[in-house]
Order: sequence, then C-alpha cells, then structure tokens
Amino acid sequence: MLGPLQDRFYAWRNRIVADPTFQRWASHFPLTRGVARRQSIELFDLCAGFVYSQVLSACVERGLLAALASGPRTVEQLATESGLSLKALTTVSEAAIALKLMQRTSTGALTLGMKGAALLGNAWIGKFILHHDALYDDLREPVAVLEGRAHHLKAYWTYAGTAAGRSGESDRGAAAYSALMAASQVAVATEILQAHDFSPHRVLLDIGGGDGSFIRAVLTQYPTLQCHLMELPAVTALAQEAFAKAVDLPPVTLHPGDFRQDALPAAADLITLIRITHDHDDEVVKALFSSVHGALPAGGTVLVGEPMAGDRATARVASGYFGLYFAAMGQGRPRSAAELCRMLRDAGFQQAYRKATSNPLIASMVIARK
Repeated sequence: MLGPLQDRFYAWRNRIVADPTFQRWASHFPLTRGVARRQSIELFDLCAGFVYSQVLSACVERGLLAALASGPRTVEQLATESGLSLKALTTVSEAAIALKLMQRTSTGALTLGMKGAALLGNAWIGKFILHHDALYDDLREPVAVLEGRAHHLKAYWTYAGTAAGRSGESDRGAAAYSALMAASQVAVATEILQAHDFSPHRVLLDIGGGDGSFIRAVLTQYPTLQCHLMELPAVTALAQEAFAKAVDLPPVTLHPGDFRQDALPAAADLITLIRITHDHDDEVVKALFSSVHGALPAGGTVLVGEPMAGDRATARVASGYFGLYFAAMGQGRPRSAAELCRMLRDAGFQQAYRKATSNPLIASMVIARK
C-alpha cells in the first residue's frame, strides 16, 4: 500500500516526466539519456505490440520456424517452402530477426533465434498463437471487450453453458477448447508435480480436468494413486477416449457433471483445480470452494494451480494478457495467491498458503487443508 509521501512523489514525478521541456532535456543530458531512450523504446513497444504478435503469428502459420528446425535456409529456399513471395518472406524474416525469432548464420542464411528455438521446444505455444486469431478479432474493439460485448472468443466456451454441457449440442466446441487446453497441460503438470508431493494422498479428484491430461501426468509418476475426473458430459466423452488409449496407466473413474450444480464425489482426500478458478467469476469460485470443502474429509487437501496475479515477475502476463483474455471470454479473472487463500479460508479451510513453483508464468500454486 502506498503512503502519502509516495503518493506525492509519484504526482511530482508524473508532472515532470509529462513536461515536453523536461523530456527534451532528459534525452540529451548524459546521466538521463539512457533512461530516456529506454523509456521511449518501451513506450513504442506498447504501441507496436500487436504488430510484433502478427509477425509471430505469420511465422507459426506459415511454418517458418518449423522449417528452420531442420537446418538453415536461404531466403529464397524458405520463400519457396512457405509459399510466400520473396518480398513477403524478406519482410517477415527481417522482422523475425529483430524479434530474435530468427538470426543469420555466418553465410547469411536464416536459422532459428533464441526465442524461435524456445518456441519450438514448447509446441503448445504454437497452438495458442493460432488460437489468438479469435482473441485478436475481439481486440479490434478493446472497449467492447472491457464492457463484455466481445463475442469471437466466447465461442470457445459455448459448451460450458448448462444446456449445452448437458445436451451435447456443443460437442465440437468442447473438443476444440479441450484440445487447446490439453496442449499446454503437460507444462502445467510438470510445474505442479515438481512442487507438490502426491505420495501422501490416496485418492485424487480432478475437477474440470478436460480430457484428463493432468491426471495422466500424475499417474505416470504416482501409478498407485486412485484418480477420479469430474467434467461436463461432452468433455467426459473426450476423456474416456483419451484414457482408453493410455493402456499402460491404471483406470480412472469418470464423473460426468457440472460442479456449478451437481454434488462433488466425496471419496477423495485431494481435490485439484488446475486452471479452473481463473476461468470463473467470484460467486462461482466461492461456491466451488464451499463444495470442495464439503466433499473433503478432515485433513483433506485442495490444490489450486494456474497463473496468478499479484507477482511482479508475472504481472504483465497475469494482469495484462489474462485480464483482457478473460474479459473477452466474458467471465473469470486472474487472482492473486493471497486473494485465493482468503477465499479458501472464507469457505472453511483452516490452512491456506502459496507454494512456490519453478516457473509461476506457467502455473503458481495454492494449497489449503480442511
């Protein structure tokens, strides 16, 4: 919380920095020139961010980075392989070099840059980049997004409505969104499995776990854990197919249902909510925490895993990206670990705390015990 002195300092700072005369002086004075240039570049980056994202999208959509994974290419070779004109490929490759997605070899050929190589090592990111077309369609009118009038991204959630979820009318939407979430679930599961020991638990209930990707990752390390999955009927059908293919893993009990309306299975001593709470508004989350508390035995544990707000290192992603993303989705918001802990304690949990993960950008974690 800011104190009065800090408030006055920031007010004074803002008046000075907003003064064009000061800006001209600071850009030439040796001791402030570097700061002024850096601030100017960062401000322009905010203006140009959408253009940068479209360079990335073009590279993924045309398979430019994937092509470079097998070795360097000349501009001419990459243009031919991608179906782009030489002029278009030259423009996008120069932009990609500036963004460190590509770089040049000693012979002048194109090869992967550091960011391009990292992206290929996380294939799920590419799926999200292509998925962003719907988000960008909404963000053409950012005020409409903030006011809840966006509609393109909401199409991915049509299956989550009560009628659609129960009638199966939106199976296609369920499949599309579940596949998108499953693509990144391995990275999320890796963070959580590194940070939390599942061996003391006997029975796990994963709520809203999509096609079961998280449970399959858990069972790979803890094959004796009894696992249950509760999901909407349209999604449970997808999970059943996925588990049927995982013949080397023990069976998983599926519970078709809507946690917003149906009672939770009461057999588990651990309930996991992986990227669930940030998808929903406060009243839904409060009711979910109360239901989880009622379903757990004394000493039972709930684990919440998702990107969270309130962390300076991840603020741009949690509040900047996810804040607008959920506004476009029409529900949900990023919450801090402290806020989730308060909500869990309000639901009756006696102990709630944040547990560190190695990469909170992928997933932070909150643990609470009954």
